[in-house]
Amino acid sequence: MPGFCSAQALPDRIAHPTRFVSITGTVGRLDRFYGRDVMLQAKYVFHPADKPDHWIRSIPIGAPAHLAADGRFSLTVPDLTGELPESAELRIHAIDAATGEPIAQLVVADAVALHTAMGGLRIAGEYPPLMLFTPCTTTPPRAKDSFGFALRPGSEDACDR
Repeated sequence: MPGFCSAQALPDRIAHPTRFVSITGTVGRLDRFYGRDVMLQAKYVFHPADKPDHWIRSIPIGAPAHLAADGRFSLTVPDLTGELPESAELRIHAIDAATGEPIAQLVVADAVALHTAMGGLRIAGEYPPLMLFTPCTTTPPRAKDSFGFALRPGSEDACDR
């Protein structure tokens, strides 16, 4: 990892980036937001070089973006390609605009090569022009059928990870 020395070196690179990457997408399953006004926030999550067995708390990056009524969004984040450990990932979180409470993590549903095991995006210098995301709610609804049995997500659901 050229130039990546410690967790302390990263915030300066985020605060003074030289290059940016655009992430544009559309969110399916908008019903999972229950009519809330939603803001999206990108965060980098990584293992610091000096403590590989601990996850550092995620670092919010870029300006939050509004999620349009049709599910489209666009985020701009610093390009830290080659600056972060291989375990690093980019996560996009949906936040209730009124309360600031987290609602969901957006998991990429169509660009499987960019998907990490924890549902984030691999760090890249560019992303496809329009990606499809699924919101994986932090507190999924307790849906039950008419007999009281829990309804499980289908195998195609990106949240079933």
